[in-house]
This record gives sequence, structure tokens and C-alpha cells, in this order.
Amino acid sequence: MTRDLVLAKVTEAGAGFTFVLDGKTCGMEYEGSSGRFVYTLWYGEAIREYRDPELMMADRFFGGRSLNELIDAGIALDFF
Repeated sequence: MTRDLVLAKVTEAGAGFTFVLDGKTCGMEYEGSSGRFVYTLWYGEAIREYRDPELMMADRFFGGRSLNELIDAGIALDFF
């Protein structure tokens, strides 16, 4: 799956996803209302929110790795 496809599923379809990394449950949820959008990432018990999807994708939040890097490495994402 490509980075562009992941972003399209998240921003256009409102999808979220989960995955396991380093033995921790990880994922992303997307919420939007009244023109305000928040992307929430979690890595085990750590949580971080973003308003900009590009920043969310590039932040090295997952043990020093970004979603861009994980997607390029072929991590399996379970969309919901």
C-alpha cells in the first residue's frame, strides 16, 4: 500500500487503522466536525494529536520511525 492510498483512505473515507510494532498496539484515528480535523496516533500507551496530515505522516512517533517509513517498509495496516 502506498502513502497516497493510506492518506486517501484516511482523509476521504474517514478510515482509521491499527497495526502492531515492537509488540505494541499502534494505530491512527481520524475525527472531523465543523471543519476541524484531528488525526490521533497511538504507539502503545503514548498518544499524539495532529491537525496536519503531512506532519502526522512524517513525525517519527513510532519508536523513531514515521508512518511514511513504516508504509515504505510494507507494514500491514488493518483499516476500520
